[in-house]
Amino acid sequence: MNAVTSSLVSRLRGLLACAAAALALLGCASAKRAVVYTPAPPLPSYHDLREGVPFRRIVMLPLYQERDPANPAGGLDEAFHAELTKTTLFEVVWISRLQLEEITGRAAISSAGILPRELLPQLAARYGADAVLFTDVTHYFPYQPISVGVRAKLVDIHTGEIRWSFDHLFDSGKPAVAIAARHFYLANSQPNLPICNDGNTVLESPMRFGGYAAWETYRSLLNKPRTPARESADEAKVVLNSVN
Repeated sequence: MNAVTSSLVSRLRGLLACAAAALALLGCASAKRAVVYTPAPPLPSYHDLREGVPFRRIVMLPLYQERDPANPAGGLDEAFHAELTKTTLFEVVWISRLQLEEITGRAAISSAGILPRELLPQLAARYGADAVLFTDVTHYFPYQPISVGVRAKLVDIHTGEIRWSFDHLFDSGKPAVAIAARHFYLANSQPNLPICNDGNTVLESPMRFGGYAAWETYRSLLNKPRTPARESADEAKVVLNSVN
């Protein structure tokens, strides 16, 4: 092979490499554009955030998980706090497990349990909050297909009434959930990464999928039930600050 032929071959290889890179980038862009369907978010079990009576500031308690209340699955506290803050519905005061333990003697409190008598009054006095948010991890499976169960309640700090509640299992094994999770991840990931990103990473990472579950949970604050359940409305009349 003479020098001229060798030069042509080298140039051809360079052109082929550039073409392959361009096709890879096009594939990434096509994958991103292909995610156009976003299923409707799960509706809350109960919703009574009345117009004209907004909550200005809420206290977000640490996540609770029954099997290990002091150490929630996958370290999801940060992910849930971040997604709640993104809704910009309230000023969010996030208290740590140590702070909660100083007030109640517990590192986490379930939304379904009996509350310490001092909890709501002390949170109101310390933080000037209008409401307190309880979030429970009711189910956690960190292996594929990843699944996370979430139960949450927003409680009026002065009356003890439930103003919003949510209970849902997010199962990445269901096609609609997997599509929605990919859409969430692509919309919130860095768009200029040099590698092809089809959104599947969210289905492989418990932390990222937990972030998706948090996003779906808290954006339901904006979606009222189509037909509010009678039992949910009755439940909302129950004052929660029971004696421990």
